[in-house]
Amino acid sequence: MTTSQQRRRVGYSLIELLLVVGTLGIVFAIALPRMTTMRESSALRAGHQQLASAFAAARAAALQKGKTATLTLDGNVATVTVLSGLAGTEVRVFGPVRLSQSLGVSLEALNSAPTTVNYNGPRDDDERHGRR
Repeated sequence: MTTSQQRRRVGYSLIELLLVVGTLGIVFAIALPRMTTMRESSALRAGHQQLASAFAAARAAALQKGKTATLTLDGNVATVTVLSGLAGTEVRVFGPVRLSQSLGVSLEALNSAPTTVNYNGPRDDDERHGRR
């Protein structure tokens, strides 16, 4: 045996490396748009869940406190407040949740004024009759 036959070639050729890099490039080019779409839909779903949580918090606060709870959507910020105490001071019970910063989701109001939703607490006669 000659010394060249005894010596084994270790490593990869340039052509093999280029084929692997090219294949990986094609796979990433196919997968990247799908990953972007998944990320955007995930952010939209999370924004929807946070907004639904704000509505649920407003309703729960109104029922629990027996007072009017207000959900305010001002731009991309959601906040829930409840009128509390004898002086009628507003107490924040949820938020502020900034949807644009945390999730990249934006809400657009029909006009520039904040949008508010009021939930009224149960009235005294409703509580006596077991209605909500």
